[in-house]
Amino acid sequence: MSSLVSNKIGAKSYLLSLCGGGFRQPSPTLDVLINMKQAEDDMRTLARAEEIRKDAKRFKAAVAMAKEKVKELEALQQLSANS
Repeated sequence: MSSLVSNKIGAKSYLLSLCGGGFRQPSPTLDVLINMKQAEDDMRTLARAEEIRKDAKRFKAAVAMAKEKVKELEALQQLSANS
């Protein structure tokens, strides 16, 4: 599938266009296809996470970046709470 199916709305539009479009309400089969795509995406994400976890350097860098992001989010929360 193309990059049009990068999100749920894009996937529905893309799959509807393949079916000839014109449907107001997606069929249950379409929702099943979208759920399958999401499951495939999740499976790839888990596989990548496992690769990172096994590589000590990559894992250490990812954890450091995650900690930095948490600090940034906490700072933003503090700013919005003080406003």
